[in-house]
Amino acid sequence: MSKKEDIRLLRINYLRGHNIWTYRSCLEVWLDLGELEDHPSHQIPGLNERLCSWLPALLEHHCGVGERGGFLQRLQEGTWMGHVLEHVVIELLNLSGMPTGFGQTRSTSTRGVYRMVFRARDEQVARCALVEGHALLMAAINDDSFDVPAAVAKAVAYVADRDGCLVELCTPVGG
Repeated sequence: MSKKEDIRLLRINYLRGHNIWTYRSCLEVWLDLGELEDHPSHQIPGLNERLCSWLPALLEHHCGVGERGGFLQRLQEGTWMGHVLEHVVIELLNLSGMPTGFGQTRSTSTRGVYRMVFRARDEQVARCALVEGHALLMAAINDDSFDVPAAVAKAVAYVADRDGCLVELCTPVGG
């Protein structure tokens, strides 16, 4: 399989408090799937298996199906990478000790561009989970190695020091 080009994060906004998505703070990300718009999850060899082995608790994600395993069902049927990124980030937040269950990904009027949102109590933790989740997904797509425990440890460090005194371990993303 040839390497797939990176999902581009176009715009990132932390929405504090009540907003158009939910009544709690969340991170909204506009992303461009690029060539991945033509490659849903079931068309990328080994993707679903890699994601499930790296993040086994994805089994607990109900997704729109409304039952345990719902997200895995969507992966097997074929879903777009913006939706997959949403669940990867949510799972990294859960593993970091800042659990969340809310996320949505919606298409825009521009082909391949999506608005993804996930609930997050803390902006820096959310941004770290986004950076790490994005890297994890691209590694899974391209069948590259990825250090999941190290990614979780970075997010855990942000959770442990929410006052911002910690040296940044995650590469900041725009916003």
